[in-house]
Amino acid sequence: MILFPFGKRTVIFHTRTAASHILEQSMAKAYRKRFATDDGLRALGMLHRGLIWNNNLESWGKVRGCFQDGLSNANLKQVPELAKQFVDLSFSSYSKGLINTLDSFRLPRKDTWELAEDLITSVVNYFKAWEFFLVRPFWFTRMSRNYHQHLAASQKLHLVCEDLLKEYESLRTDKKSRPDCILDYAYHLYQISTFSREELIQLILESLLAGVDTSSVTMFYTLSFLAENDLCYEKVKNETDNFSSNINASSLVYLQACIRESMRLKPVGPIIMRQADLNDLVDGININQGDQIVINLAAMNILHGFTGDEKPFLPERFISDDKIISASILEFGHYPFGAGPKGCVGQHLAMREMQATLHYFLKNYLFHKPPTRQIEQMVVHWDIANQPQNKEDMRMFVISRLPIYEKRFTESKSLNIFLIGPQSTGKTFMLGYLEKRLGKLGRFHSEVARNLMLKLNLSGEDLNSDLEIYMRFQKNLLSEHASLMNLLTKVESKHTEIFNVFDRSSIDVIAYSLLRGGKENMANLLESQEFKECLKIYQNKSTSLIVLFPIIDDLLNDDGIRIKMESIEHQNLSKCFIQILEQQKIPYFTLSTNLKKRGQELLLEIYKQL
Repeated sequence: MILFPFGKRTVIFHTRTAASHILEQSMAKAYRKRFATDDGLRALGMLHRGLIWNNNLESWGKVRGCFQDGLSNANLKQVPELAKQFVDLSFSSYSKGLINTLDSFRLPRKDTWELAEDLITSVVNYFKAWEFFLVRPFWFTRMSRNYHQHLAASQKLHLVCEDLLKEYESLRTDKKSRPDCILDYAYHLYQISTFSREELIQLILESLLAGVDTSSVTMFYTLSFLAENDLCYEKVKNETDNFSSNINASSLVYLQACIRESMRLKPVGPIIMRQADLNDLVDGININQGDQIVINLAAMNILHGFTGDEKPFLPERFISDDKIISASILEFGHYPFGAGPKGCVGQHLAMREMQATLHYFLKNYLFHKPPTRQIEQMVVHWDIANQPQNKEDMRMFVISRLPIYEKRFTESKSLNIFLIGPQSTGKTFMLGYLEKRLGKLGRFHSEVARNLMLKLNLSGEDLNSDLEIYMRFQKNLLSEHASLMNLLTKVESKHTEIFNVFDRSSIDVIAYSLLRGGKENMANLLESQEFKECLKIYQNKSTSLIVLFPIIDDLLNDDGIRIKMESIEHQNLSKCFIQILEQQKIPYFTLSTNLKKRGQELLLEIYKQL
């Protein structure tokens, strides 16, 4: 495809042959520059500076050499210990809960979330400025009302990086010690006047740009694919559980394959941008010197080499003879880090970092992704990296595998959530909402009363017209609930559900009996052995959450099956629920009447209970 944005000839490729020709083969040196306007790069502080967009090849070569020396094998050996510290810092407070996993993988090694979030915000705003300035002509950007906002964002991140450098200088006590990281090495070069201070600040900035979101988003996508592919999850968990050697480029083969397959399906950088320095011929298309070149990785990864695959997520495609297949001999194009002279200088660090972090995470935590949307259905946007737009899609349940928590998860009783209250208050709808959010982590029990009515061939009219039938039904309903509670105590010791959710309980039976049958009929049911057994469960605050639904007039309806009620009777029934809960000393939580917020409100209460 050939386009002419702002009069610039731009050729877009999505084939492996074109990607290999431009990135790897003999002509790759003619594609070492990335296209952009000088005015745009100047606004971003990147004109003839740094590594990412430095089109001064002499300056670029010096900076790249600095990064390569800083990323020596000796420094890569530090990665596993740093990954351990990182996972402990980001996840150690979670024994069981729903968290934003992407944000947890983003957390820079700072003491507080506030500092981390401020840094990430600065990087995100800089990236928006990058999109704004990079390829648009100066006259176009200058006319925009957002010009000063984006220019300020660029300047803000440079100031943040200058502060980081000052902080580093104050902490670095032995300036003559052997450099042991990129920043140490760059600082060493600054001291001997190879770099200016402005260049050093630019290196820090570009390290943040390249590292804040790219690895974290890839790790998030990898876990998301594993959550949707149980067999792959079991394979990688077995591999990490049985691995005890030092992590290197040849270890944890299946985990590496999962990461690479994730990068194929969800590349965090979906395109590669280059500028031709010479005339050339690529895939039969004449390329002129100065042409802008775009390689569409996202399209190439899906369209070429995968015909006939039944499973889109298939890590095994990257494995042969128990080893990772070299990218150069793969039958399909795969360039998540680019390739050739302009390939990502930090790719070996990134892979080692993701290997080590996911290895330590999988070894110490179980996780599950609620079925909000399948990963391929997620709405994504490009903020530094190609990432989910909806915060709900970033959430996962994370459960510590420390014995005290793993035993509770795999062997102990689940949290029992009882949704109680008058009819037509939204309990069944809420159960469906929780089922969507909690998915495989829960068992859901619905419409016990309605199902019993159908089983006994009773209608709402039958129950409304005859008190004896009504009370006999309530007694049978109490037996149904008691049987269900008894079943809970006899489940196998090992299960994967954390939650049991019910949209009725025997408390409902007592409340309805008090309303229609009076105190004497209620007392008979309260004294029954069946209710006493249920009561023990309801009163146990550590394993039960009782949620009382208030009356909402807009929800009241007569569906021909439920017991018919007037508004005043609904109000009295609500009072019956509260009376019973307080008399029987049952802890409970009253849900709000805000229909838009009550789902999130209940989820928050559940997590607090956990």
